[in-house]
This record gives sequence, structure tokens and C-alpha cells, in this order.
Amino acid sequence: MPVKVERQKKIFNITENCYIKYFFLAIAIILEIIGSSFMKASNGFSKGLARSIMIIVYLAWFFFLSQPLRTMPLGFAYVIWAGLGIVNGNCINSSI
Repeated sequence: MPVKVERQKKIFNITENCYIKYFFLAIAIILEIIGSSFMKASNGFSKGLARSIMIIVYLAWFFFLSQPLRTMPLGFAYVIWAGLGIVNGNCINSSI
């Protein structure tokens, strides 16, 4: 009697491409900088438009940061994200 072997369904993983995870990480860094800039612009959450934009940008940031973490070690992603986010954020926020 032959044994029936089921093939596993492969779940689509958007970060399988080697370079797409770095692209998503770069988008997450940019969104984090934008969100931090709008946090500063919201003046303690008193300005509604800046607060709304900040919340939307941070939600998108969580999505784009979670994608590379499917295949990339957390420590490696955190080093890149924190380093570039701090440097670029300080450069941009000091010019505002």
C-alpha cells in the first residue's frame, strides 16, 4: 500500500529576497525619523494633525520593522536601525 505524502504549503514570505529585508529596514528607519519629527512638532500631543500623522507613521513603522525580523537576527537589525535612526534623526531634527 503506497504511503500518501502531503506536501507542505509554503507560506509566502515577503522577505525571502536577500535585499528586500534591507529595503524594508531602510523604510522603517525613515518612518521612525518622520514619526519622531512629528512627535516634536505635535508640541506635547496638543496639535491634532501632527499627532495623527505621528500615530499613522508609527503604525507603518512597526509593520516595516517587523518584516526584516522574520529572517534577520534581532540584534543585527536593532544595531542598524538604532545607529542610523539616531544619526539621521539628530541631523534632521537639528535643522528643523
